[in-house]
Amino acid sequence: MRVALVNYGGDFSDEATPEQTLAGLRTLTNWARAIHLAGADVKVFQGFHRDVKVNLEDIDYELVAGRFSPRLSRRRIPWRLHRAVCRWRPDIVHLNGLLYGAQARFLRRSLDATSRLVLQHHGEQPDVGAARHLQRWGLSSVDAFFFTARDLADGWLRQGLIQTSQPIFEILEGSSDLRWTNQSSARAASGLNGDPIFLWAANLDSNKDPLTVIDGFEGVITDLPRARLYMAWRLADLLPEVRQRIATSSALRHRVELLGTVPYADIEPLFSSADFLLQGSRRESCGFSVADALACGAIPIVSDIPTFRVLTNHGAMGSLWPPGDTGALSRAILKAAKHAQRPSREHVRRYFEQHHSFEAIGRRAVEAYTAVCKLAEAPGNQVP
Repeated sequence: MRVALVNYGGDFSDEATPEQTLAGLRTLTNWARAIHLAGADVKVFQGFHRDVKVNLEDIDYELVAGRFSPRLSRRRIPWRLHRAVCRWRPDIVHLNGLLYGAQARFLRRSLDATSRLVLQHHGEQPDVGAARHLQRWGLSSVDAFFFTARDLADGWLRQGLIQTSQPIFEILEGSSDLRWTNQSSARAASGLNGDPIFLWAANLDSNKDPLTVIDGFEGVITDLPRARLYMAWRLADLLPEVRQRIATSSALRHRVELLGTVPYADIEPLFSSADFLLQGSRRESCGFSVADALACGAIPIVSDIPTFRVLTNHGAMGSLWPPGDTGALSRAILKAAKHAQRPSREHVRRYFEQHHSFEAIGRRAVEAYTAVCKLAEAPGNQVP
């Protein structure tokens, strides 16, 4: 099966090399590797500032010049990139993002009749106003959609942007390539200590809701006096509020440590040191931090949203609590920390490898591609 991965956008400068640009598109390159390992013949077509071809890990990347950075305009059709895709004559074209309705429609028209078009959701929300009509027109040409959680498609279905006749597959948009390491060794390397150790590894913003998580953690300190919470982030919109909240509580001042911005290359010892991950997101399209935690054997205690339900098998491999509910979070922390039969780190890691690793995602994606081809070949199923 020939699978063309098509990615329009990317935050790159005119001086960026192909290697630098692709290094910043880790989800794209990891997805390509995953389906390649699952047996697909993969080629990646990526928007860029010049034409160039490279090969990474036995996968061909064709970068095509155009106005792609930081994102392609909704109304601009990248004809040259589309022609490159069509020349390769793929069985499946996997296009990243649901915001490119017009591009999807014109790409569909250019492909061979036997090629199938699959779009993958990456957290974007439906367009509003007049743009929604263009989006609906474009998405009607798609053969199937990938969502991390089936429930994330509900809004698109309600608004008629996706039709009930169009298949939806539940497949994570990404995973983690962190490695499981011995917890004692990891703690020696990271310097983290506590019993238990809780980790926050997310942006400090209103969606991730760090203040609710800090409040919930404060509520268990009496019962877990040796517990420690370590907080790392990439972006920190709410850092002043977080610092102020910790400063106003003598209990928190001695038990919460702000680690600051930690590069992803240095994050592995933190996850391997932690017993639990705390996160309070109100919405997520993938949940990379939860995948990282599972990969390292840490148990997620996370908000009850569709993506986290999928990642934790509806709480069987972790704990779920209603977003914004401080009391529910405190109860979930205590239940998880005091549960004598909670999953071992080895069991958590095995669960991750079987269900959410890149290898597992690759197998599931290739199975879905195969199903899309078979559905389109069935009598009466015509490409729109």
